[in-house]
Amino acid sequence: MVEILAVLSVALNLLALGAYLGSNYFQTSQHRLSIVDRRFTDLARELGVEAATDPGLTALHRAVKIAVEVRHARAQPVVDDILAEFGKPTPDPERIRVLQDQVITIRRATGDEVLTALVTYLQQATPEQRQKLIALLRDRKDPGTMPLRYGLAP
Repeated sequence: MVEILAVLSVALNLLALGAYLGSNYFQTSQHRLSIVDRRFTDLARELGVEAATDPGLTALHRAVKIAVEVRHARAQPVVDDILAEFGKPTPDPERIRVLQDQVITIRRATGDEVLTALVTYLQQATPEQRQKLIALLRDRKDPGTMPLRYGLAP
């Protein structure tokens, strides 16, 4: 009887521990920042500003985030069509080119929105912030400026 109670106690403790760990995992993963949010947090730190209190950076962040979401929403169905064409026994290269042109058009439109927001930010930035941001944009390896480069090239 004691052995059964001991096994039952261990099982219940393991169940409680699993529930606790699972709840913490899902709680933290739900509050994880998106890639654009993380990049702008890093960018604000690089520029020496507070992301939440700098109105220019906040407006730029919002514009980039919307542009990235819109780009994905508009381009994904076309990308799915390209993949479907690849899956055919004999893919039509001309159709694939047309679909690729559609994706490039979508990328260009959302890139123009990002570029406009970037120019607006640079107009109100301090000379030091402007110089630092331009240096960061030149460094194509800097992950912090990845969302901003959407506007520099389709």
